Amino acid sequence: MPSSAVAGFKSFVKVSSDGGSTWSNVSEQMAATLRILQDKVDITNKTTSISGDMLYKERLVVSIDWSGTVNGNLTNDVIQTALQTACLSGTPLQFRFMRTVGSGQPMLSGSALVEMEQSLPLTDAAKVNYTLTGTGALTAGTQA
Repeated sequence: MPSSAVAGFKSFVKVSSDGGSTWSNVSEQMAATLRILQDKVDITNKTTSISGDMLYKERLVVSIDWSGTVNGNLTNDVIQTALQTACLSGTPLQFRFMRTVGSGQPMLSGSALVEMEQSLPLTDAAKVNYTLTGTGALTAGTQA
């Protein structure tokens, strides 16, 4: 039986610097990550948390935080310039994380602050790493 795994090269992170009217791939991207974290409180009690002879922990999610990274080759194009400008000004940008690009395919969207790290080696291509920190909800949707 063939695997239903998503090929990484089919996944993309897109960015919009105009509030979501125009979307572009983060240029020269080589890899990306998305991390969604939950803050939980313990609500374990003697009334509902006991099953047989065991006490089971019960938790309630009280907040969700998300972040991501995009790594790639450093370029002088308009997209990477917009990411650098957002980094230097502390302005959030809109991002879309897509497992597979195409109409009807799922995506996650949200606004994030951008941090940037550049690597400028002597004998290899210059690289850039963007760290994204969510500034609100990460919402599920479908690509148009």
